Amino acid sequence: MRTDQTSSILVLLIGIALLAASLLSDVIGIGDRPGFGAQQTMGVVVGAALAAIGLFFILKKISDKTPSVILLVMGIALLATSLLSDFVGIGDNPEFGKQQIMGTCFGVLMAAVGLFFTLKKE
Repeated sequence: MRTDQTSSILVLLIGIALLAASLLSDVIGIGDRPGFGAQQTMGVVVGAALAAIGLFFILKKISDKTPSVILLVMGIALLATSLLSDFVGIGDNPEFGKQQIMGTCFGVLMAAVGLFFTLKKE
């Protein structure tokens, strides 16, 4: 296995582990208080970003368009989650807070990069 593929797999696994630990922190007992707080939100955002980056480079070997489409879909999912989190009940603040702004900006950025590379001519 080549070094770049090993690095991509490692980044993907670290992202998945961070994402899972952030989402399940209250269940596994590492959360400091009940509810979905700022640290969990950052863990989810960073974990999802690392997983997306790792998956992007792994799938880049298969097809040039596949990683771009996945990045586009993940960006849209992050954007939707950030915008709809108050409606769905994620978070402890009923107002549109800093975490939602960061998630929205990062989701737009991921979707824009994914869309750019999806529509890019060979």
